[in-house]
Amino acid sequence: MSLSVLMPHEALAQVALPELKNVRDYVLAPDDWLIVCGGFEDRAIGVLEIAAATQAPFHVLLVRYEPHLAANKVDAIRSICERAGLSVHEAVYDTQSPAGFGDELTTLLTECCGRVFLDVSAMSRLLIVQAMVALGARTGPTH
Repeated sequence: MSLSVLMPHEALAQVALPELKNVRDYVLAPDDWLIVCGGFEDRAIGVLEIAAATQAPFHVLLVRYEPHLAANKVDAIRSICERAGLSVHEAVYDTQSPAGFGDELTTLLTECCGRVFLDVSAMSRLLIVQAMVALGARTGPTH
């Protein structure tokens, strides 16, 4: 029995890499989920705006940074989702205590039977690593 604990980069190195594809259009299906983060940069809403304007309904997982900053795009993301009739689920990412977020992410995606799109454009590096490790270790359908 090994008592060693893998560091995030070690766990990520063991994840099977997906096939890389050049994506020009975001084609999401009703069973698909788009994970977005309510960061403060304008790019935080770019992928969502494009997908919401051109696609059938899909699920959105909005990651809210805590402590909250007024400049974050959380309200804009909610508004885009509401106008497009998208199902929104929210998760809190506590920047002062980020441990365990991967487990929360996995739990929130238990009802996902489609593909998962991860928009990293407004995420911190640590959040990106945590999300990728959690998604790579996730059981269930893989796409």
